[in-house]
Amino acid sequence: AVSQVYHRAGRALLPKRWQLFREVHHFSHHAQGNPDSSGIGRALVSAIARGVAAQRVLLFLLDSNQNKLAVAASEGVDDSYSMSLQPGNPFLAWLGEQHRVVTAEEVCLLPQWQGLPPTEREALSAPECRLFLSMGIGSANNALLVVGNRRGDLTYTREEMECLELMAHQAAAAMEIAHLHHQLDQQRQELHQARRQRASSTRMTAIGEALSASAQEIEGSLRTISTLADGMSREVDEQSSSRQIADAMKAEAVHAYDALLPILD
Repeated sequence: AVSQVYHRAGRALLPKRWQLFREVHHFSHHAQGNPDSSGIGRALVSAIARGVAAQRVLLFLLDSNQNKLAVAASEGVDDSYSMSLQPGNPFLAWLGEQHRVVTAEEVCLLPQWQGLPPTEREALSAPECRLFLSMGIGSANNALLVVGNRRGDLTYTREEMECLELMAHQAAAAMEIAHLHHQLDQQRQELHQARRQRASSTRMTAIGEALSASAQEIEGSLRTISTLADGMSREVDEQSSSRQIADAMKAEAVHAYDALLPILD
């Protein structure tokens, strides 16, 4: 249906509605083929800023290293903007239950809003924050979209907010798919590494078994040499060269056996 309207009736739309519709259409195609969550987030923020002429757009995503919702993409704010949110606060939990765009006027009197830490409440209650939408990625509401005022101080229409919801839900689904692809790649790498380790372990086991068998054969030969040298030394005179040779052979056999003991162990 979107494709039919885009090609057949798009030119009949009003300029502003046409711009918004085009951004939704382009973002839908971009999100489907993008395997990177951060790239999807940046595309979402840019599409919203262009589509509804928002002065400020912020996308908070869960930073697993710090266990906080941090700014992953933004439009209309300084690059040094570093506000973060606690993922388990009551306000975000309430937003996650709404499944829709919520205006700033709706949230200001909520007890969940009053329960936010003062720094977070002050930052989110600024004039630049007009719309809030919790994005459920996977089984958790671990993303937050914040949209500021429109250029020209115009109010957002219901149609525009529905388009925001549509793009946000598309982004959440695409990010979840990208996350699953990333997990699959990691599992493939771990499986490949495990196979290499298993092959290496198998080779080492075969080498160990062959070495053990050879060491046992050498041990038997050394015992035979030592026994023969001992018998030879008893049959000849102590001062003869043969006795000295036999003693030397026995001593060398004992030395070789001592060197072989670590391998046998």
